[in-house]
Amino acid sequence: MVIVNPTKCLIEDIAESKEKTAGGIYIPASVKAPTMQGKIVVKGDGTKEIEIKYKVGDIVLFHPNAGTKLMWKDKEYRLVDVAEVFLGGDKSDIFLGGV
Repeated sequence: MVIVNPTKCLIEDIAESKEKTAGGIYIPASVKAPTMQGKIVVKGDGTKEIEIKYKVGDIVLFHPNAGTKLMWKDKEYRLVDVAEVFLGGDKSDIFLGGV
C-alpha cells in the first residue's frame, strides 16, 4: 500500500517513448516537449480545507514543471500537489481528447 501526503497525487506520466514524424524519423522522448498529462495512481485523502475531487484512474493535465519526478520499475511518475493540477476527469471525457 502506498500512502501519499493528504494534498498530493501520484501521477503516472502518459507519453509515447518514441514519435514518428511524417518523414519517417523517430523523435525520442528526451527531445520532445515535457509531459503535461498523466493518470492518477494514488491520491491523498484531502484535508478539511482542501478536497481532492479526482479519483484513481482519472486523467489529469498539469504544468510541465509540476511536482517531483520519480522513476520506479521503468515507469515515470510525478508526485504533484493537487493545486498544480489544471483539470481532469474520466478517460472518455472529450476535453482530454478521449485518451
